[in-house]
Amino acid sequence: MFAIPALYLMGFEIAEKVLAGIIVGATEIAEYAVHNTNPGYWLFILIALGLQFFYQEGTRIQPQEQKVLKGSHRIGFQEIAGLQVLTKQVFSRRSGGFMSYELNLVQNNGNRLTLMNHGDQVRLLHDARKIADVIERPLWAPEFR
Repeated sequence: MFAIPALYLMGFEIAEKVLAGIIVGATEIAEYAVHNTNPGYWLFILIALGLQFFYQEGTRIQPQEQKVLKGSHRIGFQEIAGLQVLTKQVFSRRSGGFMSYELNLVQNNGNRLTLMNHGDQVRLLHDARKIADVIERPLWAPEFR
C-alpha cells in the first residue's frame, strides 16, 4: 500500500532533478550564445521577429459575423463560392523540390484569396474540410477524393 506513494515521490524527485538539469543546460547554452556571437546577429534576429509579428497575416474565420478575415480582406460568407485546393511543386537549391498545397477562397466574382500554404497534404485537407463545414461551402479538391 505504501509502495505506490513512495514510487510517486521518487518519480517526482527524479523528474525535478531532470527538469533542473534541462533548465541549467538551456541557460548555459543561451549564455554561451549571447557572449560568443556577434551583436549584429542578435539585432537582426530581433528585427526579423518584430517584422514577422507586425506584418503577420493570419486567417480568421468569424462564424457569428459570417466573415473571413485575412489581412485587409473582409469577405462575407455569402460572397464565397467555395474553397479550392491546388498542388504545386516548389524547387529550391538546398532541398531540391517538394510538393506544396495551397488553399484558396474563391469568391462569387471569381477572385481568389490564398488562405494558407502547407507542405503536409493531409493536414491541409483536414483544415480545409473544417473551414468548408463552418462556412457551408463546397471544397474543390478533385485530385484528393
